[in-house]
Amino acid sequence: MSAFQWLVKDSPIESPWLRGTKTFGVDKPVMLIDQFGGKQPYLINQQYWEEGELSYPACARAVVDSNLLDGIAALMSGAEIDDGMRGFIEFISREGWDINASFFLTEQYAKSTRENFLLHATRRLRLLYRFLAMDTGYFLATGNVRLLPATVAHYLAKEGVDTLDEIAEQHVYSFIANHTQREALETVEVTEIALLKMVLLREFEMRGAPAADQYIAYQRFISATVNVSLARESQLALHYFSGQAGSLLGVKENTSRKKALRNISATAWDLLLLRMPELLLRPPLNGGHVEIAFVATREQKLAELAQLMAIHTLLPGTTPIVQYDMTKVEDGIIDTIRNEFDGQMVSPILRQGAPDVPTGLREALSRSLMQRLPPTGEV
Repeated sequence: MSAFQWLVKDSPIESPWLRGTKTFGVDKPVMLIDQFGGKQPYLINQQYWEEGELSYPACARAVVDSNLLDGIAALMSGAEIDDGMRGFIEFISREGWDINASFFLTEQYAKSTRENFLLHATRRLRLLYRFLAMDTGYFLATGNVRLLPATVAHYLAKEGVDTLDEIAEQHVYSFIANHTQREALETVEVTEIALLKMVLLREFEMRGAPAADQYIAYQRFISATVNVSLARESQLALHYFSGQAGSLLGVKENTSRKKALRNISATAWDLLLLRMPELLLRPPLNGGHVEIAFVATREQKLAELAQLMAIHTLLPGTTPIVQYDMTKVEDGIIDTIRNEFDGQMVSPILRQGAPDVPTGLREALSRSLMQRLPPTGEV
């Protein structure tokens, strides 16, 4: 089945899983983020044009970070869990959702030594596989944990091993075999470059300039330096320069250097986490399921950022092309940008070839920002 595009905003199917972001708990809430606007992504391809309406099975999964994996590990270790974590776990257990740990693995691999990654990733995945093999009916009825032998047997037979621990170990070693730490770091390097340039333009280089002019300057810089258009980063930039992003980046002219770098790094990883649902969305193969992913998090800032990232249309591929909802931005700003870029919202790529991050670009932008910010204080 060759994919053409996924309709999201204009999908004819209401989502059977989420109708907007769902929050669990009060004291320490967990949020399950709906970037699909209450719709189930609907595939439009050649088969659709030839046969009409397509029908295929679909299932939901939650993409989790280290904080939520720690909560799952606590449950499986017999520790107390807070109200948000319990509500989240009860929901996915009751609804039959799967868990995806690919973001956790990428982030941990980028930030750890190989030895620490092996130790901590394997420990968490061991407990995750126990969670996936849990007797959910018993848990929902009693609040207690026990494994369901039939589910354990299913996993062992599927992977051809003798224990759940072996599955976790294979998962981690397979990840290492197919990825490098440099690759993991590069996944956020270009995003950090984009965020650094946004802050420099808005707070210093073009402070007080019209939002459209700031955005156009940002687009020209990105296309000329990294040779790629960045969908989520462009969407954030549009709202950031338009004053519609609140304090999401949390960097002002009087922010300390340490806090600024910490906020930019955290936002870059947040954007990667929000990108996971589109990266994981694949057309069904040989009658298989379509897996619809939703990000789960404790980070309120991430939930706020997601509100700017409602997906309109998705063109699948190695690097998905995404159209986002821009209804919160003034028409005049959008018109000015489209006039500058021949009807488009991004600057044309200026040279042929693959995306390429110039060596030292991130460090140069970081130094430029640091020179403008106070060295101490936490404003």
